[in-house]
Amino acid sequence: MHTDPQSRRQRVATMLRQPQAWQICCGCDSIVAAKRPICPSCGAYRFLTFEAGPVAVEKAIRKLERQKNTALPE
Repeated sequence: MHTDPQSRRQRVATMLRQPQAWQICCGCDSIVAAKRPICPSCGAYRFLTFEAGPVAVEKAIRKLERQKNTALPE
């Protein structure tokens, strides 16, 4: 699990270079790789893709950088 703020900024920068490679889960609002057919967090299969909502996907990625890490340890 990545909790370091610098690590998070690096991941956000990587995601923003290719926002079309990401999608937002409609079940839990997680940012998920576009190649995933099912959300690994909640099991949902409906997503807001970059093609359908490019502004929303980029906005969600930028919000991730400012958010406190709420991921549960595995």
